[in-house]
Amino acid sequence: EPEFDFSKDEDQLKRHSKGLMSAKSEVGEVKLSSEQLKELKQVERERVQADRLRKMGYVPKEGMGVRYEQESP
Repeated sequence: EPEFDFSKDEDQLKRHSKGLMSAKSEVGEVKLSSEQLKELKQVERERVQADRLRKMGYVPKEGMGVRYEQESP
């Protein structure tokens, strides 16, 4: 009857977790200004509100919950 080695299994799990963490840290971070964060929060609130309106049978404004970006030359 084979015996299960818990310490070996825990070591494999730790190595796997460390590998995932290092891969996650390699992903570049996105830096947003406070103004951009405010805009994103507003868009998220609008999306929730629009979803609630749809569930109640209303038709929300077309631009509600949409973020428009302007490209600068």
